Amino acid sequence: MTRHAAQVDVVAAVVREASTGRFLLAQRAPGDAEAGRWEFPGGKRRPDEILAQSLVRELREELGVRATAGRRLGTIDRPPLRLHFIEARIKSGEPRAKEHAALRWVEKEHLLDHDLLDADRAFVERGLLAILLR
Repeated sequence: MTRHAAQVDVVAAVVREASTGRFLLAQRAPGDAEAGRWEFPGGKRRPDEILAQSLVRELREELGVRATAGRRLGTIDRPPLRLHFIEARIKSGEPRAKEHAALRWVEKEHLLDHDLLDADRAFVERGLLAILLR
């Protein structure tokens, strides 16, 4: 009998800078799994949270900002992970890399120039960002 790992829900914040239209990427820190690669910031949903609550908490913990969650833009399944890409808006604070090696605001056309994590790359390649740009 094959045992399957329990599904883990992960939120990824798609933060778009209002004045420039650029998107926020975070670089994984040394010592982290896949260190040096880029991702939309976020993290694992706790059992007692809905996705929007996870997103707000993760952005506070990882970037030091107060944020609101918007629309879910898409989901990528990478068992045992299920990544939920969710629009996010920063209400207050300036993002800083508290748990990442670096942060970078990137134009849409340059997102794929970065060494994105596989699920983040799949999200961009599938054109799911187009939902935001309508």
